[in-house]
Amino acid sequence: MYGNTLPGSVLIRNFWIRLKTKKAGTFALENLRWAVVSRDEIGPRAFGGCPNLSFAEVTSDVTWIAESAFDGCGPWVTLIAPRGSYAAEWAAENGIGVRFSD
Repeated sequence: MYGNTLPGSVLIRNFWIRLKTKKAGTFALENLRWAVVSRDEIGPRAFGGCPNLSFAEVTSDVTWIAESAFDGCGPWVTLIAPRGSYAAEWAAENGIGVRFSD
C-alpha cells in the first residue's frame, strides 16, 4: 500500500475522516483527488460528489462496491488495489482504471 490506513476511514489531505456506514451518504468534496478506503463496503455514489477524484486506494478488506460508487467522478479515476482483490476485479469489470498495490 501507499501508506498506513485506519480501519473504516478515508485519508483526505493528511486528515483521517471516519466512514460511518454505506448508508451515511456521499462525500461532496470537489477538491478530493486521492482517497484511502479501508472499510468493508463502498456504498452507492459514495464518491459521487468528488468530480476531481483521481485515485482511490482500496485495501483488501473491501468486499463489496456498489455499481454507482464512483458515478460523478471524472473518467480518469483509478483504483489502487491488491492484485486479485475484489476491488481490482470490480474495477476491471466496471471499466474503472486499476493499478496494483503489490
